[in-house]
Amino acid sequence: TSIGENTFYNCSSLTTIAIPEGVTSIGDNTFYNCSSLTTITIPEDVKSIGSGAFANCSGLIQITVLATIPPMVDNNTFSSVSRDIPVYVPAERLGVYQKAKVWRGLNLQGMDQTGLSAVTILEQSIEVRDGEIILNCADRPLVGLYDLSGRLLYQSHDNRLAVPHPGTYIIRMGQEAVKVTVR
Repeated sequence: TSIGENTFYNCSSLTTIAIPEGVTSIGDNTFYNCSSLTTITIPEDVKSIGSGAFANCSGLIQITVLATIPPMVDNNTFSSVSRDIPVYVPAERLGVYQKAKVWRGLNLQGMDQTGLSAVTILEQSIEVRDGEIILNCADRPLVGLYDLSGRLLYQSHDNRLAVPHPGTYIIRMGQEAVKVTVR
């Protein structure tokens, strides 16, 4: 239920991690200096995030927090993380986050129940073939594959995403997203 202090301290090659549901606390300096970490999703059960937990994570481009009550943090939790990156929180709780110490200093954005801030139609750049989602884009953006509850399943710069099983998924590329059904 917790990720201990210094668990990934100075793991500068760590690019992605899935914090499992049921985790309630993230210890001090857990991801300190994980400079290649680009996105993080904090599950809804997390109640506290320790001092320096994400300090010096200079590669972060997005944080998603699924908790309806802002987790307890201190002034050093996000030290040296850009205040310009979007921090997505449940839309119905945006006001609570905007009043919470430390959280109010971040670039808070409300997200709907799918875990996305907006849905833009991207069908022309996505095709589904043989159980794979294929992205037809010239560049290789960071792509997130989410289930319908907004949980991150996979993240990569690949143009091909293999899905775990048939179903409906959400694909996010930057600020744009689309629902895709794989049969």
